[in-house]
Parts: sequence; structure tokens; C-alpha cells
Amino acid sequence: MFFSPPVAADSFQLSPWLCAEATVRFYNASKGIDQTEECRVRIALDEDLRSISWKEADESSFIYNELDNKGPSGSQYQPLPTLVTSLKNLNQQEKEFSNHLYQTKRMELFRVKALKLESQVDEPLVDFQIRIGDQLHEKKEIQIEKIQDKFLKKQQVIEDRLVRAQDKLEKEESDVSASKVDTALSFGVALLGSLLGRKKFSLGTAGRAASGIRKAGRIMKEKNEVEQAGELINRLQEDLDQLNQELNDQVDQMTQKFSAENYPVETFNIKPRRSDVFNVRCYLTWEAVPDLSQLMEQE
Repeated sequence: MFFSPPVAADSFQLSPWLCAEATVRFYNASKGIDQTEECRVRIALDEDLRSISWKEADESSFIYNELDNKGPSGSQYQPLPTLVTSLKNLNQQEKEFSNHLYQTKRMELFRVKALKLESQVDEPLVDFQIRIGDQLHEKKEIQIEKIQDKFLKKQQVIEDRLVRAQDKLEKEESDVSASKVDTALSFGVALLGSLLGRKKFSLGTAGRAASGIRKAGRIMKEKNEVEQAGELINRLQEDLDQLNQELNDQVDQMTQKFSAENYPVETFNIKPRRSDVFNVRCYLTWEAVPDLSQLMEQE
């Protein structure tokens, strides 16, 4: 028998408890887990107790090595149940307690299978979720960077073609303007020659008129080339806009793919082996509480 530390009172009632304690080891070599847990429970030994069930035991603050083996003076012992007084020892209770721990004690951990990520021992769920978020963000950024690199090459090709098309448009527009001036001069000279040529075109005047007509034809051709260059620029700009939209769509897809809601957290357990439950001990403890009946009489 052992006694809990006394309380400050002149008279005590000693209440009986069946206490049990053991060490449980959780071991998993592949996960690098090797952790022990001290388990301490107690069951109140009421006089009418008919059976001992460790499932109904309470957590205990009693520590075997810290208990006294002598009861406080002036104490009254509450009666023990027949179930306990008939026992020769507590070997069977220790065996049942060990079996109870083997069947019920588990180390609960968290994991996300899709990420092959598991929580560490004693890591709170909120901390594990933060690590999940960090890993998902890192994976998302890697994929987005790959997408951006791929689209950057396509964008560079289109932009190079766009620059060349704009340069060509400027040149064509400049050529058209110069040709218009040259053609206008040719027609002007021909017209002036005809007016001064004594009522008939001279050969020179006719040549200049023909030259003006040919230059007018080139102007039409150059104007068509200007229009074609403008249309090409518009198509390239549309291609560039479409490429940017495709980039944004794929970035959105990656953002959705690596959203935390797509990676649910599940729990799993590490269970002890039978040999991992050891240092099992059951013992009877008397807990000293003030005798309230005598205190009320004194008042």
C-alpha cells in the first residue's frame, strides 16, 4: 500500500484507489520513430465495485516512486470492495492493464499520400498544414516557371515577327509617300510640256506621261503591300494576345491543381508491439482527503 502526500487537515479520510502505470514504446524504423510514453491511470475502489475495467480508468497524477508507504496519523480508512480484498496479488490486473494499453494506445500522425508527406512526432495539425501549404506553393511555382519559360520562347518568336512587320510597314509607307511625290512630278512635267508644246505632245512629254502612269501602278502595288503589312501586324498582335490568355489559363490551372483542398489530410497510427509495453505495475493507493464530517461538527 502507498499513500498520497497528506493534505493540511487535522483529520483525514483515506480513499482507496487502484493505480496502474507502464511505459509504452512506439517504434518504426522506416519512419525514424522511437518514442516512449509514460501511462498512469487509477480507478476509484468504491465499496460496491463489482469489476475492474481499465477502459473507465481516469488519468492519474500519482507517481509510484513519489508515494509514501506510511499513512498520515489520525486517519480513517474507507472500506475496500470485496473484489479487492479477495485478491492475493495484482498480477492479473497488471496483465489486463498491459493488454489494455497494447490494444488502445496509438501514436496518431498525419499524412498526405499524394505528396508523400507525413507529420513528425508531436507535430500539431496546424503546423503540419503549414508545411503542406509551403510544399504546395513550392511545387506550384516550379510548374509555373516551366510554363512561363515555354511561353516566353513562343512570345519571343511572335514579337520578333511583329518588329519585322512594323519595320516593313514603315518602309512601305515611306516608299508610297515618295512614289506619290515622284508620280505627281512626272504628271506635272508632262502636263506642263503639253501645254507649252504647241498643241501637240512632244515625244519627251509622252514619255514623261507614260512614266507617270507606270509609277501610279507601282503606287497601287505598294499600297496593297502596306495593307498586307498592316494585316500581318494585326494577326501577330492577336496571336500575342491569345498566347497571353493561354498562359494565364495554364497558370490558373496550376493554382487550382496545387490548392490545399485537393490534398486532404488523413490520420494514421503507429501501434506498439506487445513487447513495447513494459514496466507495468499495479498498486493500491490511499488518497488522504479532509474528514468533512468532523470539520462540520467543529463548526
